[in-house]
This record gives sequence, C-alpha cells and structure tokens, in this order.
Amino acid sequence: MAFTLLADNGFYLVYEDVKSGFYLVVPENRKKIKESYDKIYISDFPLFPLSAVLKYDFAAKNQKRLKEIADEHGGCIKNKWNFDKKSFKMRDKMSYRETQRKWSKSLLGEFINDKGNGLFNGKEYSFVLQNPELNLWEGIREDSMLYFIDNNISWWESGKFCPTGHLLSSQVACINHLYALRQRQDLATAVLRNIDNDIISAEIIDDGYVEFEVIGKENYLGERHHIRGANSTSVDALMMGKKEKSNILIFIEWKYTECYDSSCLFGTDEYHPRPDTYNKLLEEECSPIKKSIRINDEEPYKALYYEPYYQLMRQTLLAWKMTNAIEYGANDYIHIHIVPDENNEMLNSITSKELRFIKSKEGIEADNMECAWKNVLVDNNKYKRISPQNFLRPLREEKDINSLLKYLNWRYWQ
Repeated sequence: MAFTLLADNGFYLVYEDVKSGFYLVVPENRKKIKESYDKIYISDFPLFPLSAVLKYDFAAKNQKRLKEIADEHGGCIKNKWNFDKKSFKMRDKMSYRETQRKWSKSLLGEFINDKGNGLFNGKEYSFVLQNPELNLWEGIREDSMLYFIDNNISWWESGKFCPTGHLLSSQVACINHLYALRQRQDLATAVLRNIDNDIISAEIIDDGYVEFEVIGKENYLGERHHIRGANSTSVDALMMGKKEKSNILIFIEWKYTECYDSSCLFGTDEYHPRPDTYNKLLEEECSPIKKSIRINDEEPYKALYYEPYYQLMRQTLLAWKMTNAIEYGANDYIHIHIVPDENNEMLNSITSKELRFIKSKEGIEADNMECAWKNVLVDNNKYKRISPQNFLRPLREEKDINSLLKYLNWRYWQ
C-alpha cells in the first residue's frame, strides 16, 4: 500500500491510502511511516507514543491480518470510525502529553520566570527550563533540594544537586504536590484518611511524614544496586498511617504524562539480573501476585514485563517484603498509583495482551490499565489509582497552604 500525506497540522500527520480507504494518524515525531503493518503499533483512540490509529474500509481478506497485528501490539482497530476529511480536526485529538506540553510552555515568563529552551539530554527543548530550580514551587525549593543532597538521592535525568528542568517530569510533580506535607502531621493525616478511613494519624518515617525515592532498608529484591533514585526499585513517596492496632505503609507512585507502548522488557534491562531476580519472588507461596499469571515454564511471568506493569510488579514485591520485615513497625500496605484522570493514553491502555484475559474474582476481563493490574493481585484492595486532585482533596479548605494549592491548580490541574 502507498500512503500519501492528507493533513499536517504540526501536531499529527494523517496519511491515506486511497485504494484501500485506509488512514494512519501518527504523532508528528514519527514522520517516517513504514509500509509494513508489522512495524506499526496499533491502538485505539486516544493516541500513544509510537502508535498509530487505524481506520479501515477495505476488503474482508485484509481484516483478519490487521486484527492479528492489533492483538500482537496490545491495541484494537476501530471498525466504524466516521472519518470526515472536511471537518477532521486533529487538534481535538491531542494526546494528554501534548496538551500538557503546550500548557507548560504557556506558563513560561510570567508564572515561571524562565524562557525555556533549556538542555535535556544534551539538546534544547522549548519545554525545558534553563534554570532547573524554578521547576520546584518556591515554598519548598531550597529545602527539597537539600533533602535530596542530604539523603544522597539522584534527581531524574539530572543528578544530586538540582532537579531536571523538564516541565513534564513526574518526579518534580510529586515533590511539588507532597513535599509540603513532610512536617505537617495534620495535612498528612487528612490525606491518608482520604485513602483509608481506619487510619487515625500520619506517623513519622525517618524524619518526616513523607519520604521520597524509598528503596527499603535492605535489598529485599536482590537487585544489583540498592541506591535511592537510581537503578533500583523504589517508590516516588512513602507515608505511614497509624491504625488502632498496627501501622500501615502507603507506597506512592506518581505519574504525570507517561504512557507506554507494547514493548516487552523481558530480559532486556541492563541494570537488573532479570527475569530470575523477580520470578523467584513471584514463585514464593505468599507472593502478592496470582500464580495464574504464569504463561509457561520457559517464560512464566512474561506478561508482567510490560510497562507500567513491570514497575507496578516490582513495587508490589518491595511493599510486600518491607511489610513482612515490619519496617517502621508496619505490617500492612496500600499501593497508591497517582495518575491524572485526563491521561487517557495511560489509563485506557493494556500494553500486555495476556493481562487482558486475566479475569477478576467476578469473572470479568479487564478493559483498562487499572482493572488489568487489579486482576493479577491476590488482594486487589491493596492497590488504588487516584488523581492528584482527589489525593489532595481534603486539603482544599486549608487556608494556610492556599498559595501551594493555587500553584498546583494553575500548573497541573487546569
């Protein structure tokens, strides 16, 4: 098939094969379209990075093969998508990442005193600050940077001394949302009670009510490295709640604009001795992940080696081992996955095709990321997905942090 460019609005490219009535809609950064369907990641709306959205209206003989390819790449084909060339507006279909990139660039100058065009991985980008420190809210800026230095923690793609200037950094988003709670038991308690009503109060972990880039006191997973913020399984933030007879750890993973394709990580990571490292933990009798996820003896847990499930799997194992060791006096945990409600690219995607067929206790197959992960857990009450706004909702009436809430609302919640 020969694709010709139908439209280019600077955000997406729309290609058409006139003979078949077949359309490709791809992000602008994938201008080079390969004619082999086998090389194209297929997904439903909304778009994912390295993905294409397909609309077809062609002979039945082609449908079977395209459906097979869609299945291989964890997506699906829309059979009846009304495509009107005259009224088609790709700007209405911008991905969440692209809308946030556009929004963050609009904040430069007045809201964030920086012109952008800073360096990220050696290249200039309009959505990267020249002064990375300004990526942090001014009320926590100095203290949070000292926290990372004092605890020998590396910032994402930056080092130990200052954060990345990338405005879409989820690590920076986590710090901006949660750092102010570190020395405020009242605020931390309100947030935790919103997660679990049985929590009486937030309790100190190390030297605050929130700790960041936590990896556990011991190398429970047997990884090659055990370093906070680099090359080790960690959670973005950790909190602890006191209940009537015990303590509970709240493991927090923060996402912002992340989304993932269907690339399998099985046996490809340079930092971890996988899959043996994690598979032996998954095989333990009391593992928090169902044994029914096993595919075969050769690659038993391959279905978990797709993001974001690979990260969720490792963090779940870490939470399980830390509470088994009664770290901080806690014998239970909740795994909180903070993802904006608007990030449909991540929330509506099941990147591991095997996970789509793992059923819940009620016999229901998953149709989104959250359900797919809950279906593999022995106790799915230990996992909760929530948006940043809802996580901090109990703080909306706290007048003494009004400046922080205004900052978060304007920068992230618009």
